[in-house]
Amino acid sequence: MKKMFLCLVLVILLVTGCGSALSKYSGTYIMEYSKFVGDADTDKKTGNYEKIVLNDDGTGQSIRDGLNIVVEWHMDGENITLIERYAGATIEYSGTIKDNRLDLFDGDKENALTNEKVYNKD
Repeated sequence: MKKMFLCLVLVILLVTGCGSALSKYSGTYIMEYSKFVGDADTDKKTGNYEKIVLNDDGTGQSIRDGLNIVVEWHMDGENITLIERYAGATIEYSGTIKDNRLDLFDGDKENALTNEKVYNKD
């Protein structure tokens, strides 16, 4: 009977997984600010006018300007790659999630015209 119970538990764990590796990072992130990398900190556009929802399955939404844009995302350690596809355009962001803070860049972090977006987990 014990062996049967242990086999059942093992099968359930194998079928359902032991929890998504992405679940640690999933949730809703509210924008703190955005700015171009080359701009001074005083040029930050602040406010919670944008949010990103990251689901456990690697999908999510970018919600801004009255739009709900579908995203895909994956992690490599604390490094995130987030891809938005909307109206035939694709934007790929790279960044990090650390201490409930999501930092995204839409290009080279050293380029003054790269947009930096910072969010805090809700």
